[in-house]
Amino acid sequence: MVKGILFAFCAFLFVLASIFLETSLSPRADAMMFITPPDQANVLFLPGIKASRLYKNGLPGTDDQLWPPNYFGNDLKDLALDGNGKSVNAVFTKDILDQIAWGIGGNIYQSFADDLSNLKTAGTIKDYKLFAYDWRQNVEDVAENGTPYPDGAIGSAVDDVKSLADSAWNGKVTIVAHSDGGLLAKAVMRELEKQGKAGLVGTVVLVDAPQMGTPLSILSLLYGYDEAILGGTLVSREDARTLAWNMPGAYGLLPSKTYFDRMESPFITFSSEHTRYKSFKDAYGDGIDTVGELDRFLSGEDDKRSTPAASDVELENTLRTNLLTEAKETHDRLDDWTPPAGVKVIEIAGWGLDTVSGVDYKEEAKETRTYVGELTRCVQAGEYDPIYEPKFTVDGDRVVTAPSSLMLPSSDRVTRYWVDLWSYNKVVAKGRSHSDILEADPVRTFLGNMIKNVPASLPEYFHDSRPDDHDNASPRIRMSLYSPLDINVTDAAGNHTGPKLVDGHVTYEESIPDSYYYQYGDRKYVGFPEGSDVHVEMDGYAEGPYTLKLVEVKPTTGGEETTGSATFADLPTTAKTKVTFAIPSAGLAGMSALSADVDGDGTNDYVLPPVLGGTTSLPDRNSAQPGVSPTTTTSGSNGHHADNKKKSAKKPVVNIATATPDGSRPTLATNLFPDPTTPSGKYGTIAEGNAGKDSKGTGESGIIGAWILRWTFLKSIAAITVALIAWFGWRLFIRRKIL
Repeated sequence: MVKGILFAFCAFLFVLASIFLETSLSPRADAMMFITPPDQANVLFLPGIKASRLYKNGLPGTDDQLWPPNYFGNDLKDLALDGNGKSVNAVFTKDILDQIAWGIGGNIYQSFADDLSNLKTAGTIKDYKLFAYDWRQNVEDVAENGTPYPDGAIGSAVDDVKSLADSAWNGKVTIVAHSDGGLLAKAVMRELEKQGKAGLVGTVVLVDAPQMGTPLSILSLLYGYDEAILGGTLVSREDARTLAWNMPGAYGLLPSKTYFDRMESPFITFSSEHTRYKSFKDAYGDGIDTVGELDRFLSGEDDKRSTPAASDVELENTLRTNLLTEAKETHDRLDDWTPPAGVKVIEIAGWGLDTVSGVDYKEEAKETRTYVGELTRCVQAGEYDPIYEPKFTVDGDRVVTAPSSLMLPSSDRVTRYWVDLWSYNKVVAKGRSHSDILEADPVRTFLGNMIKNVPASLPEYFHDSRPDDHDNASPRIRMSLYSPLDINVTDAAGNHTGPKLVDGHVTYEESIPDSYYYQYGDRKYVGFPEGSDVHVEMDGYAEGPYTLKLVEVKPTTGGEETTGSATFADLPTTAKTKVTFAIPSAGLAGMSALSADVDGDGTNDYVLPPVLGGTTSLPDRNSAQPGVSPTTTTSGSNGHHADNKKKSAKKPVVNIATATPDGSRPTLATNLFPDPTTPSGKYGTIAEGNAGKDSKGTGESGIIGAWILRWTFLKSIAAITVALIAWFGWRLFIRRKIL
């Protein structure tokens, strides 16, 4: 009996030991990355333009932050540069901007910086550096001469490469650069090559880098387009344009010669015949065809326009010829750069978001109201307003077009990737775009695996060719409104895109995934995806006419195509007007009628159904008005807005549609560039997978993995101890002849 019990006990110990050994020593995917020999490079991160904090000396012992600015002091004026692009004041930097505090706010680099910190703590990399620099300056100047740091020190990205390589496990550095930081990365590589030190860099990762420039910069420099902060209360378009006028860093974002060499049609066009834009057409023809012609247009050399007052942001500024020349020469050198032997380049382009791809200088007929006391239409007055209308393409990240981000063709040294931000935003997150693409989980996963040198498949939403599921691609709606009305768009989930008060200041909320809202004077440009029932409300803030244009577009192999359109033209509005309509998930084909309460009394004055591919307007004063109903009117195709209120005979409801060919449809940039070169395939061992990514996507698995390794080691020791105890016990019993 005793023998049997002891035998069973020893057998139990052996089984227990084998279980411990099996679970402790068998290979595990999430732990193997930590037991491979260290072969990781250190990391140098180069942020984009306006993404480093700038300071001047404040009170004794303090720094006065100039960027980001605040409501106290003269921060923007203190950042001023002279006509040669040199800082008027002694400005320095010391840290990158990891978060945006104004408006809706949010992280831009915080999560990626935390990922690097975790990798260092886990011992995966020895060190990293977040390089802050004075983004106002030319990137070649920053690479060659450094950037001012506190107490007279000079920060040098080139020197940082050398020091990081000296301490790295493999003696190499990986440069990760975002946006304008990509241009700086190229300048740094050129400087390292001059010194014979290019071999210190193993990989250069260019994330949404405007390698050939971006058309958006033209509008920013000429008009302060998309540069205001908090509705212009913190930074106005006027202040932004004035600062950029003398800023070499801003000029460096203009389209380069390579951009023009690769485009298939002009991205700046002139069609106005009756406004001051006629002088542009006379000087440059129907469009800008060369980078030299672009420089002459930006400076006003051929059209002889005068430099406008700083406050007149709707008039084109005249840019400085010396800074245009400097930017062109810099771009020529950077565009000619190719990675030297032993250095790999990874290009990453955000894709799928409406991105400014050019501008059309056109005209719109002025309109006057011809009624007194009764409703009728606004009619053309025989005069015209000049309109600069942005063109959009789906091939971009809202700021940089994908062909510019993927300038270098695929080769054994260059690998290219597209990140489908459109699909990612719809499924996973809201609003990831150019500025915060490094907060997107697929990008963080990809970079984490690359830095750790972990073999894995590509993350979801990452592609090694342009996303081509065009049959299932979701169309999008683009709205252009010329009028004194605000637009507010709300989807079925309650997400809102449009003006919003934040801390007493107007900002533009873009909570609908993949939506945007731009406003320039009384012109508004709004875009959002199909796939959800959408309610649109437009609120008047002054008296005048309005024209609303809606266009439905869908990605194609060569760019995009227009699948539908509708225009409402020459309609009246007042400061009390409220206009509503609905667009169902199926798109413009199911759009409801447009209902308008002009005088704000709670009842609709006119209801106009859309005419697909045509224009809807009110009849002339003396024309017949079929459809006028003195009783009831119902608008809305999906239940959003049905107005069944009784109408009095004194206030007739106009319910009519007048269709005309839509000859004024906004120009869309399709197939701006030839089809991109087919990529050569995935880069080495880089890709995706769950290695290095925790369930929350926080990038903390480096530390967790280290603890897993330590726990695995402790379990192994425990298992061996149990086995030894069992073995010695067995031998002891045999010797005592108990068995």
